[in-house]
Amino acid sequence: MPILQAIATMGLLHLFIKLFFGFLILSFFARMILSWLAMAIPSLNPANPFVRFFDHITGPLYDPLYRVLPSSSAGAFDLRGIVAFIFAWWALSVTSMLLSIAIPPAW
Repeated sequence: MPILQAIATMGLLHLFIKLFFGFLILSFFARMILSWLAMAIPSLNPANPFVRFFDHITGPLYDPLYRVLPSSSAGAFDLRGIVAFIFAWWALSVTSMLLSIAIPPAW
């Protein structure tokens, strides 16, 4: 119940910020997992609507990071995707925290 009490005391805008950035972080995680699964499951190609959804959601932040990082892999896993996910997770968490601090609690 402490989580429900925290949500109840949180302003509507604060709740929206937390949900929005949480969804973005989960989308980045899903994209990373889907990129690994695409190697094993041919139906998870970029034309798949499920894969395309996460590509469109995360593309503006993920693609520039992915292009800047040097190509490297460890077996079946692409390390650029992991590094891009960690950086995006950090950046989105910091942005969410800063927005929550900047906005008055009653909003």
